[in-house]
Amino acid sequence: MIFLVLSFGRMLLPSNDQMRHVRGVTCSEIYKPQPNATPDEKKERKANKLLCRYAALGHPNKKGAALYAQAITNVLKAKFRSAIATVP
Repeated sequence: MIFLVLSFGRMLLPSNDQMRHVRGVTCSEIYKPQPNATPDEKKERKANKLLCRYAALGHPNKKGAALYAQAITNVLKAKFRSAIATVP
């Protein structure tokens, strides 16, 4: 997160997921410059494009999602085992 703040949009921090390329194209299309935009609108559009590009940094890729799912499954299995063990 600190790198994001310190980069001020100058350093690209690529996400590590399968949708990175599609997201980049989509962000560029949605936030493309408008010829009649005011300087404030241009600045806001540029900031929104940057946020769009960095939006996936906290999301897991396929491997990370599988690790999350496995961790959740393990916790649930342990809870069910302990619940069943306490049933008279």
